Amino acid sequence: MKKTSLKRRFVLLLFVLGLVVLLEVLSFVSVSILRHSDLTIQKRNATEIDFKSVPRDSLDGVVLGSSLAYMSVRPDVIEERTGERFYVLGLPEEKMAEAYHLFRLALSRQDLKIVAIECGMLFQERSKVQEIQDTATEAVSVAFPIIKTHDAWKAFFPHEKSDEVREMGFRIEKNSGDVVPADTTGYMAPTTECAPISAYSRMILKEICRQCKKRGIQVLLFSAPSVADGSMARHNALVKLAGDLEVSYVDYNTKDIGIDWSTDTCDGGEHLNLQGAGKVSKAFAEDLRQDTAGDRKTGK
Repeated sequence: MKKTSLKRRFVLLLFVLGLVVLLEVLSFVSVSILRHSDLTIQKRNATEIDFKSVPRDSLDGVVLGSSLAYMSVRPDVIEERTGERFYVLGLPEEKMAEAYHLFRLALSRQDLKIVAIECGMLFQERSKVQEIQDTATEAVSVAFPIIKTHDAWKAFFPHEKSDEVREMGFRIEKNSGDVVPADTTGYMAPTTECAPISAYSRMILKEICRQCKKRGIQVLLFSAPSVADGSMARHNALVKLAGDLEVSYVDYNTKDIGIDWSTDTCDGGEHLNLQGAGKVSKAFAEDLRQDTAGDRKTGK
């Protein structure tokens, strides 16, 4: 009886070990395929894969956020104006769990001075179950990237090619040079209300800020210009949150940086085109200088 029980445990252990080895091998192969692939599915995995090719301890800062971040902040403009090298760790509709994973990845590979966070992702509506799933997926994918890169096999078959160009995380989409004027009716209309931010989003942001403070890393919260996503309710909520966390916040929806919604957007106001991104990046570079010097007050 005891021998049978021990045998079953041994078989189970071998099965688990075999599964772990298989997942490790598949993870290595899938990441290797995607690193040299032009698949559109790589679009979500590209950020992490490309970031790992950046030489260690060669960056001064990173930017976390959704498409509002990677279509607004141009690292080349920032480096030209400040001499500091940045990488935009942005994903389409980036979730807070993904942002935290990318933040930890950045800490493991770079000696950072600044972490900038585009705050649009804080307002995503996620259920408790979805938040748990997000956290679990990121935790497991750290050990087994195949969880995210399981579509790599499609690279061997006819597929839609990605037409975007990526420069230090900034993404130049097919329509990035287009001009599609925005209807700004109701945009940033005055209100004293504060948009809701979930306890989960607050918890992750607070943890990022805690780890940055522990390491002496400067934190800058910001909102990229967007007619679709910007509002005074969000602005009010973020001013208060930044004050609670004792970090700096700048809203490029309220700050005059020369954005012209008839010429600086590629899709009717949700995202900026190359011209608009240039304006944000110049202002961002100036705010970095001022924030480092301690001249700018939180929320302005």
